Amino acid sequence: MSHAKKYVIAVDILTTSPMHITAIEKGAYDPATQRLVRYDGNGIGCSLTRTQSLAHNSRVLDTGAIVTPQVPVIPASTVAGKLRRAGTDLLAQSLIQRKLQISPDAYNVLTSGMANTELKADEKTPEVLRMARRDAFLSIFGGTSFALAAHSIIAEGWPILGSTVSCLMTEPIGDVQPFTGLLDMTEVLPIVRKNDVADMEGKFLQDVVGFENLVTYAQAEGASRADSKAKKAAKEEGKKTDLRTLNGMETVKTGVAFALRVEVTSFDPSHLGLMLLSMQSFLRDGQVGGKAARGFGRFVASGTRLYEVDPATRTTTVIASLFDDKSTGYAFADNPVVDEAVMAAQDYVDSISPQLLEAFTKADAKTLKMLSKEVA
Repeated sequence: MSHAKKYVIAVDILTTSPMHITAIEKGAYDPATQRLVRYDGNGIGCSLTRTQSLAHNSRVLDTGAIVTPQVPVIPASTVAGKLRRAGTDLLAQSLIQRKLQISPDAYNVLTSGMANTELKADEKTPEVLRMARRDAFLSIFGGTSFALAAHSIIAEGWPILGSTVSCLMTEPIGDVQPFTGLLDMTEVLPIVRKNDVADMEGKFLQDVVGFENLVTYAQAEGASRADSKAKKAAKEEGKKTDLRTLNGMETVKTGVAFALRVEVTSFDPSHLGLMLLSMQSFLRDGQVGGKAARGFGRFVASGTRLYEVDPATRTTTVIASLFDDKSTGYAFADNPVVDEAVMAAQDYVDSISPQLLEAFTKADAKTLKMLSKEVA
């Protein structure tokens, strides 16, 4: 196996619809003042989108309070999950075409990294590590019960701002955006759910449900509401049963640019190539975050580059533009490094071994030792 090389895959994307990646924290929105608070307060309940604090950009107020700005982000774990599943799909399609199958546990290893919570890190033999490093998927994504390290670093997806440029692995490909705060980049959208049966809406409602059933439903709904009002008046806790809801959702506005950066340690051209194919699939899908069925999280790539990283100095050199635009299906740009990597990855995908995947899934060091000798 040739000497390892380090690369950075750089992709700038632009949101073409609202984007929401649910945060752990809860918020509240006051429609009267159009003010969103990032805690569970008075007002309409509002799910927040994921943000990060920029400690290096904090400022001290006259009162002595420290204000640390926040910006919306695409979490590294979200990007990593998208890329890993894209790589899994490539392997799955190859197995299907060859009429081969793998176990449910092996599929979970591919998509999630683990089949179960059992770890056998102490059973990693030289043969295990050699086979894992040789395999493109396991080398760049890692995982299994052997707790294999991933030879890739997937960065947080930062918005491209003057305050975040220092956070990026490589410089922005396009222009830095002029936004100065979280409010510039986000908005609150209403999430409304109706009860069409109770509201007697629907052209075919009576025909498909039946008049008597509608009467029974309306009586039950009326009794439920009366009971709920009585409990509220008595300050008793009750369980909400009404379908009708009005909530808010904090979203990143359309037209905000984010920088996605992935560093790959490539022991073989197929390693870089598989990550390139996975990124291409991610871009073709063109969606990230929640509420995909409502059209949220759509994006296009606005600029792409491949860099080589000097392992000693960490300086980066531009090798090439990576992908053409969306109209071409993000076809790879012509470049000998990219061509070699993609061809090697396609050869790897076409010959992926179910036996190898199952051996890593079962943490079967004995079989892996045997396979290692066969490869040697």
